[in-house]
Amino acid sequence: MNGAISSWIFSLPSLSCLGLGSNNFSGQLEDFKYNSLVEISLSDNKLQGYLPKSIRNLVKLKRLHLSSNNFSGKIDVSFFSNLKQLSKLNLSYNSISLTNANKVKSTLPESLTQLALSTCEVDELDMQHNSLSGDLQTTFGLGSGLKSFNLHGNNVEGKIPISLAYCKQLEFLDLGNNHFNDAFPMWLGILPNLRVLSLRSNKLHGPIRISSSTKLFPKLRMLDLSCNAFTAEVPTSLFQNLKAMRRIDQTVKAPKDEYYYARLSNCGNDSGDVDGQGVFLDEMPRIGKTM
Repeated sequence: MNGAISSWIFSLPSLSCLGLGSNNFSGQLEDFKYNSLVEISLSDNKLQGYLPKSIRNLVKLKRLHLSSNNFSGKIDVSFFSNLKQLSKLNLSYNSISLTNANKVKSTLPESLTQLALSTCEVDELDMQHNSLSGDLQTTFGLGSGLKSFNLHGNNVEGKIPISLAYCKQLEFLDLGNNHFNDAFPMWLGILPNLRVLSLRSNKLHGPIRISSSTKLFPKLRMLDLSCNAFTAEVPTSLFQNLKAMRRIDQTVKAPKDEYYYARLSNCGNDSGDVDGQGVFLDEMPRIGKTM
């Protein structure tokens, strides 16, 4: 099927599922006249223009799949804040810019468990202290402009999304106080601009293995791995990679390297929040080179 989607479809008062994916529909979406929709699946078409504002009123909506179209424009994350039942949101492979212009925290729905944003322009995602749970299947694609991702204080489980490796602009990543069950994500070390990394209070396990032949975490200045289940000792090679953390003590005759803003234990205070400037709000002990 091709051409524009017929206008009468947008006026059906009892329509609960709109599934027209993998066709050749084009043109712009009209406003939805009723809020009965539970699922919209329009992926793999040639639809274009802005998303209709009426989507904000679809309070029963659980799944919104709009990937692989030609939608464009800037969308503030607050656009979806009224969709309290939304669990799956896929905006991948469009020309959409997701913004947080109002700097309001927790504007994405708490019910969200799958978020796919490949090729979308996203600068900042702040979903801290929501009630997000389950396996968060967040997908980013090559060329992602994401600089800050804060998921602190939720109940997310499963693996750390490996698609974060595509976020070459990422500077701030806080996944603390969740239930991620994974090994140490050494692949995060390839991110050239990562400055703050908090993985505290999860279920990360196993040894921390660091490649001696690869230069990892070149700009990392703050690291929190406390309150996990890592085994064996933290390898000194990890700290040898953290050159951006080093500070030379000029007060002694033989300069001594020290590493700052690294937390590996001390779980008494489990808040562990990291503020927008990349500074831990609870006291951060410094780690000597010999540890």
